[in-house]
Amino acid sequence: MKRRGQRSRKKYESIATYFAKQYAKEVEHIESLDIFSCFDLWHTHIDWESRGNRPAQARALVARMTYDLLLVTEARFAPRKKPFQIFAFIKGEDTGGNAVFVHTPNPNNNPYPCELVVDWDVAAPAELADVVDHSIYEIGKSKKEDNYFIRRREQRE
Repeated sequence: MKRRGQRSRKKYESIATYFAKQYAKEVEHIESLDIFSCFDLWHTHIDWESRGNRPAQARALVARMTYDLLLVTEARFAPRKKPFQIFAFIKGEDTGGNAVFVHTPNPNNNPYPCELVVDWDVAAPAELADVVDHSIYEIGKSKKEDNYFIRRREQRE
């Protein structure tokens, strides 16, 4: 006989498996980028299907994996000598919106650096509180919606 809660634990494990596969795909995608190209707000998502909206543990997992993808992306772009801007976006109500962005000077007349309309150095939301290294990264909150951004402290517009 199944105990109460066993089903949700199994469901969470399947969500964790799904995200492990998604994470591996996104890392492979990031590793395949030509870092010397132009990037016009290029971005990728860990949760294309918004599967992480429930349960709460899944939201935290998606936030953590988005931050981890930020670190992977920064490491990938480290050899690039030309200017670039990398930041993570944590969507307040929909984990499908969580993304890591790369922006560079580009021929599309999209200004570089990208100006983020954000209040910086705000308190981290619960799913990011113990994830982000606050000595290196700062968290900002969108002035219009309940969305958050993460970027390196020395990366200023």
